[in-house]
Amino acid sequence: MRERILKEYREGKRDFTGIDLKDINLDNVCLKNVDFSDSNLEGGSINNSNLIRMKFYRSNLKGITINNSKLVISELRHTNLEYSNLKHSILINNDFGWAEAGFADFSYCNLAKTSFLVAKLFGSKFISTYADHTNFGMSDLREANMRDANLNYSSFIDTYMSKADLTRANCSNTEFIGTNLVSATLDNVNFFHSYMLDVDLKNASLKNANLRDIYNISNSDWTDADFTNTGFEINKDELIYREDK
Repeated sequence: MRERILKEYREGKRDFTGIDLKDINLDNVCLKNVDFSDSNLEGGSINNSNLIRMKFYRSNLKGITINNSKLVISELRHTNLEYSNLKHSILINNDFGWAEAGFADFSYCNLAKTSFLVAKLFGSKFISTYADHTNFGMSDLREANMRDANLNYSSFIDTYMSKADLTRANCSNTEFIGTNLVSATLDNVNFFHSYMLDVDLKNASLKNANLRDIYNISNSDWTDADFTNTGFEINKDELIYREDK
């Protein structure tokens, strides 16, 4: 099937919609403006490849491996990416809106200017990922691992992030508005110039986090949150700054 796809591509074909390509190997290819909408690529492999302006709308990419590849300016809305492995890839300016991506691994990727609007990312991994100006609005990031991620200028509006781990993440200039961070791990996170409005942080751990330069930190629930070594403490349900002792 690989040779057939590549032969037809060389001949000018770009429409590969609705095709069963389960377990296909497309490693080391260069594809542009190809439409795989509604196709089945479950368990496939697209490693070390260059993919530009692709369309995977409603495709089944469950368990696919896309390592060390460049996939940019592409549409992956409503795509099934459950248990997929996309580590070490450049995934700039893509649309993963409404994707089913539970337990997917985006670690060490470049996700700048990418949208995960309303995506289901339960248990997914974004370890050491660069996600500058990335939109996670209304997505499900419960129990996600975002340790050491760069989330500078990203948006988490009405996002579910309970029990997520953001240890040492860079969240400077980041929006947390209406975000559910119940029991999340936020130790050593840099919140420099971030917005934190109407956030649920009950039982969250913020040990050693930088909270001093947040633009807005109001109307949030800090019940039983741990502010050790932050310079902040709870006083009558309000978060107040005190001088370090």
